[in-house]
Amino acid sequence: VAGSKLRRGTPRLRERVCVRMSGRDNAKLFSEELESAGRSLAANRVPDSMDQAIGCACEGVCSALEAGERRLQCTLLVPGLNYVTENTIPYNETLLFDVSGQLALAARRRAALAGENSESTSRHVFLLFASAGTAASASQRYRLAAPDVLQDGITVTVAKAREFARLKTQMANEAAHCVCIVVAPKNLRGDPVIRDVEELVSNDPDAAWILLNPSLDEGPDTTALGIREIERRRAFLEQFDHAYYLRALYRIRRPSLVAIQTAALVRAFRKP
Repeated sequence: VAGSKLRRGTPRLRERVCVRMSGRDNAKLFSEELESAGRSLAANRVPDSMDQAIGCACEGVCSALEAGERRLQCTLLVPGLNYVTENTIPYNETLLFDVSGQLALAARRRAALAGENSESTSRHVFLLFASAGTAASASQRYRLAAPDVLQDGITVTVAKAREFARLKTQMANEAAHCVCIVVAPKNLRGDPVIRDVEELVSNDPDAAWILLNPSLDEGPDTTALGIREIERRRAFLEQFDHAYYLRALYRIRRPSLVAIQTAALVRAFRKP
């Protein structure tokens, strides 16, 4: 077999697997290659519902944590969670709270299954939001719709180094090996949130840090930064590998001008 190529279609379209053969045809080799390609395709199937997308994202992040990864990104650019399309599809902060809550629960449950007494296991999960008001809104959402998120082992707080250090000091050994999920950090004009994230990570380098839907690579003030500062920020963000990356795609059917929504799975972490 000279090589194989997987062509993933959009949701609800039939997937096709194309295998290119060289030399003498061998039915057995062709069958094995086709079966292997089919398994790979099924393992990385593009989800066709929000529940599937959240479940796949949680699985990708938990698999990366089990593999020992400590700097991760999880990006779900779906309708309602994409700032670029918010003029057409309003940004849904409640959906963001639900996604972050499910991710925290998945990380907590996976740690419990791995064994609470293991030193290498991340036991406590922190959900860090951009502001105290957003953290309070998230807590209220969890009380009403997902009380399990507020159980022991998960803490909702603000993404500020001083507040986070205070909580860590109070928890002592309980938060020694923790997972920290920074929810939707975004650089704003006059408020480069990336500095807060850098300070958080530098103060606790042993923790597992996950950036959920980050928007830190560029901002309104990027043009005013020097080359060295831009390169320094890029080097920091390059430490975070994508555990899961799903983005929505849109095209217009002509001449009816009907918007067709599909999705592209860019990255899904799988344990070797």
